[in-house]
Amino acid sequence: MNFLDLDRVRSATLETIPYPYIVVPGCLPAESRAALSRDYPRIDKPGSFPVDALTIGPVFAAFLKELEGPAFREAMAEKLGVDLAGRP
Repeated sequence: MNFLDLDRVRSATLETIPYPYIVVPGCLPAESRAALSRDYPRIDKPGSFPVDALTIGPVFAAFLKELEGPAFREAMAEKLGVDLAGRP
């Protein structure tokens, strides 16, 4: 399953004020959102947690793999005009 709609990422308008960013409505199609909601890790307190500190299911793990993969990296590098090669 592909979670991210990279065509929407590529066609999103790059905003530059106050810094470069994009807003991508529909980047996660409804089917993706539903699957991720069912498999989202349970987090009982506020904060930032490393992935390896969470219990994640296979759907969420696949989403993270796609989010950290080369296709998304390349789409974001192209959109933002930043070389992300070799960067996490």
